Amino acid sequence: MEEETIKSFSFTRSRKWAMAFNVILSSLALLALIVMVNYLAARHFWRIQVDSNKTTLCPLTKRVLNSLSNHVKIIIYFDTEGDRELFSSVKTLLKEYEINCPKLDLEFVDYKTPGRAELIQAQYKFATTSGGGRVIFDYKGRAKTVMASELSEYESAGKEFRRSAFKGELLFTSAIASVTEAHSPKVYFLQGHGEHDPASEDDTRGYSKFAKSLNETDVEYGLLGDLTANDIPADCQVLIIAGPDKTLLPEEVARIDQYLSRGGRVFLLLNFQSALNPKRLGFEQLLASWNLDTGLNYIQDKSEGKAKTPQAVIASSFGTHPIVKPLRNSSLVFYIPRSVGQKSAVTTADSAKVAELVSTSSSGVVYSNAKGEGGPDKQGVFPLAAAAEKGSIQGVSADRGVGRLVVTGDSIFLANYLIEYLGNRDFGMLAVNWLLNRDLLLSGIPARAVKEYKFNLTEQQMSTFRWVFLLVVPGLVMMTGFGVWLRRRY
Repeated sequence: MEEETIKSFSFTRSRKWAMAFNVILSSLALLALIVMVNYLAARHFWRIQVDSNKTTLCPLTKRVLNSLSNHVKIIIYFDTEGDRELFSSVKTLLKEYEINCPKLDLEFVDYKTPGRAELIQAQYKFATTSGGGRVIFDYKGRAKTVMASELSEYESAGKEFRRSAFKGELLFTSAIASVTEAHSPKVYFLQGHGEHDPASEDDTRGYSKFAKSLNETDVEYGLLGDLTANDIPADCQVLIIAGPDKTLLPEEVARIDQYLSRGGRVFLLLNFQSALNPKRLGFEQLLASWNLDTGLNYIQDKSEGKAKTPQAVIASSFGTHPIVKPLRNSSLVFYIPRSVGQKSAVTTADSAKVAELVSTSSSGVVYSNAKGEGGPDKQGVFPLAAAAEKGSIQGVSADRGVGRLVVTGDSIFLANYLIEYLGNRDFGMLAVNWLLNRDLLLSGIPARAVKEYKFNLTEQQMSTFRWVFLLVVPGLVMMTGFGVWLRRRY
């Protein structure tokens, strides 16, 4: 009787084959489902960020990446253990770049490990001790290096300094845009009339920090002296005239006028000292022909007077021009600026199109006597900088046949002493990028705040946590497993 019962519960041969066929069919269906999911995932990439400190590229970076037509090699040359925190930020960001653009080829090189690190050092000709880590962007042999020391901003925390912001996206996007340009643009600084010197490190007259910012965005610069006998060089894409206080000769002004009429670009920075020149600078008629009015005055703004000196004007009222759009949440600090604005609201088809860039608040006051004698003439809103364009067609992108001119009422705001205040450096670089037609670099990329989470634990608390993770957690797992076994056993 017992033998018959056992036989009745045994599987027949046909049932065994049916079960085997069902298992094989289910496995094939699962395999087909996995293949289909991967096929769809390869063509419709989608990710969900779950990290609270997630990395999302800004629209400007995505436009630069989408514009790439050839591969860019990126070498991350770091001490991966010694500088782990910064390396982690760099790696995470560049991996995001790689995901958004398949034309980026990343290579991670630990410079503490011999071999490949030495080959990189020899290829790009730098010393291992010069600056430590770096990120090298190479496009068809043209290389741009971002040093590790440039990637962070710091703030004081008592007696210590800690990282407060990470500037990786700003510098990496700029580097990619720079190396993929056909050639490096060239700007010239006019000299010989009391202008700021791009090689000088003097606080108020030196422009070395501004010149360094130009080099960091792959802009070359040169010096231009006598314009009476020589024309402006053919490779000059922007002529920078920063803070002259002596009168230019008529021949020099005529050559600048001819340069502009051929589609040249000029960045003219005036200051209160030039308003004291009784013979003027010689630019007045030229600027008037561009529908620009540069007042022989100086401006103050008491409502924005948050600086330590009343001569400083902090301006945060910006226009809608591409130069100042990225500065909407920032401010500029000028030192005794002159007014610079549109001369006449009535324009003709062939007249220059003027846009006022930044102005005082409604509490601004103007002193028409540049020597400071007497009281203010009137109160109101006064423009401090303007951009003009001549030769363009409405709605059509500007080319090299279109002349462009940016004029500011102060030049000291880009000198070494003030350039790092508020948005001064950004304004200078945005103005140069607009003059160069570098539209991709006209959108600002903010530095990312570095979030820190700190837990202060005593030695006893650390010991408690250690035993919790070594004994309590594994013990709970074992007890849960033992309870499940008992329930199934009985």
